[in-house]
Amino acid sequence: AIVQDFARGQHMEMICKRVAKTLETAWGYQVDYTKPDFKEMVKDAVLTCVTTGVAYCRLHYVREEPPLTSNEKPLEQVDRAKAAMHDMAHVEDDKLQPHNPQMEQMRTTVQTMLQPVGPEETSQVKERIEFDFPPPFSVIPDPRCRSLKEFINARWVVQEYLLPIDDANAFFGLTGTEDEIKPGVGGAKTYEPDGEEEKPGGSPSATQDPQKKLVCLWEVFDAQTKTSFVLCDGHKKYVRPPAPPFPSVSGFFPIYALTFNKHVADEKAKVSIYPQSDVQLIRDAQKEWNRTRDALRGQRNANAPRYLYREGTISEEDVEKIINCEPNEAVALKSIPPEMKLSEAIVALQVKDIDEKLYDTTPLEHDIQLSAGQQQANLGPAQSHVTATVGAIAEQSRASTVTMNIDDLDGWLRRMAEGGGEMMLQAFQEPNIKQIVGQGAVWPQMDRQPFLDRLFLSIKAASSGKPNKAVKVANAQQLSPIMLSAGANPVAVIEYLVTAMDDNIDPQKFFPLPGQSLMVLTGPQPAPQQAGPRNLPNGAQPPSGPRRPNNRPAQGTTLQPQAAPSAPGPTPA
Repeated sequence: AIVQDFARGQHMEMICKRVAKTLETAWGYQVDYTKPDFKEMVKDAVLTCVTTGVAYCRLHYVREEPPLTSNEKPLEQVDRAKAAMHDMAHVEDDKLQPHNPQMEQMRTTVQTMLQPVGPEETSQVKERIEFDFPPPFSVIPDPRCRSLKEFINARWVVQEYLLPIDDANAFFGLTGTEDEIKPGVGGAKTYEPDGEEEKPGGSPSATQDPQKKLVCLWEVFDAQTKTSFVLCDGHKKYVRPPAPPFPSVSGFFPIYALTFNKHVADEKAKVSIYPQSDVQLIRDAQKEWNRTRDALRGQRNANAPRYLYREGTISEEDVEKIINCEPNEAVALKSIPPEMKLSEAIVALQVKDIDEKLYDTTPLEHDIQLSAGQQQANLGPAQSHVTATVGAIAEQSRASTVTMNIDDLDGWLRRMAEGGGEMMLQAFQEPNIKQIVGQGAVWPQMDRQPFLDRLFLSIKAASSGKPNKAVKVANAQQLSPIMLSAGANPVAVIEYLVTAMDDNIDPQKFFPLPGQSLMVLTGPQPAPQQAGPRNLPNGAQPPSGPRRPNNRPAQGTTLQPQAAPSAPGPTPA
């Protein structure tokens, strides 16, 4: 029984490892082949986090119908079908006349529905994880929330969308008098493209077509009831009724926040849940810097060369000559009397010299460095008082700040990978997984809870940055002698070394084909020499015939057992 129990454990561990490898490969496919490009969107999210203080990523599980996202993408076949059905419902209700342009759009949509026009429509992979990076302030957390990371203490989180009324009705399939979203008095509120609520009477920028006006939709994730639903501002009914989200993630909220200058909100101390961005931290110092430079420019313009003359002593023609003269040009003045000196007629305006201390920006530079975690060498050429020791200490401090930001980014990617792995383990079907990974993929069929409890995706430490090739090569050079001394395969060690030094070289091209021997080119070999006579005693001659090792018989002879020594006896006479 003990052996059988151990065998079952080993078998389950082997299955878990193969499922984990399949999950890892499938997640890599989701990240590498998503549109828009995942890497570029993450870089934009980091920039958004630096400038606004927070960035979000929302995970969507997609099987057949595209999800509601903040990014407007080309309509897929399902979207076009929904739009056509919505227009046909209006035709049946006599809301669309034959001359309406929307009728021609419906005919074109129906014709293109039968012809796939995009790779996503012809692809056989019908399941995927879609990444949505919403605007930073379109995610509205519960006021009770104390931290954006994991939405600690929040009972609900809302994501806001602005959509045209026609698109909202077509996406959610809202038809009929009561269910359809309608603008106007007693209906849904309309909004401007910048997100401001449209005022009564409209504005010049507002769209004239009522069906093209924007409405505000709120997708609510309620952690108390473990449901999600969609509301429309001003609409009296659910746009999408409450239902448990599938697939679910640990923590319930499928929205993940990235913050660098993170802190915990405190109502008594009046600390906001949103951390300050780098732009907010250096804003005051930068404004003072700009005012200082602007004042310096004003005094520099005021100190430009100017000349004074007594009115009536110089004619207007002579003044124009002085103003419009070319460099190194001799100007002849006609109106000055001969007895008057030029220094008495024209005098240079005396101005106050510019005091550099009044416009010194060094204190402001220090403030910006302390706020942004930089050092003087990162902003420009080092000053005379900045020594190598001071620069090294400042660089270590800056490196620690950058390392903390890298850890925050890795943690954000780790939470996203963990949530995406949970979605895939719950919802992805085995045929779709085999299309992505291959026929050797192993995927749970019925009971998936044991795998959800034992498996999770994570991010390797510092994998979000560029690899350090120098460290990789040094490790390979140190490990190779150890592996060779332990009896490792030399070919595998060579492949490991070549890959570490240059990924573009294929070491297999330099090895002989199977069945061929390795030819080593060497120089001419010296002929074998016979060993000379050994040093023998005086008068001794070397033995003739072939030499053989001691205690070994010559070729063709047989070893005979030696006779045992006889016992000593009387010597015969």
